[in-house]
Amino acid sequence: MSVTIKQLPKSEVSITVEVESERAQEFFDKALRALAASLELKGFRKGKVPSNIARGHISEKDILEKGVEIAVGDTYPDIVTSQKLETVGPPQVNVLKVAKGSPLVYEARVA
Repeated sequence: MSVTIKQLPKSEVSITVEVESERAQEFFDKALRALAASLELKGFRKGKVPSNIARGHISEKDILEKGVEIAVGDTYPDIVTSQKLETVGPPQVNVLKVAKGSPLVYEARVA
């Protein structure tokens, strides 16, 4: 994972994060499992739909969105701690690049 920190005016910081494609895929797999847990399909108990079947009933967009949410929730706190940043409030996150099989890139702006 590569991290770039840039100081902005008004005591803001821009943190650009690139998550390797292998790790990003792990987040997308977690997202699929999380979305499949709430999926109700005839013939399966709720939360017991296999991932390969759930994939056909959950849109790729939903998987990517949930995967980004999980990735930011997992990586952002670690970055703030390791870089010894004193942040105020939640970050404003902009996804710069997201696609299956490629690195995930996002920018977090925070005061």
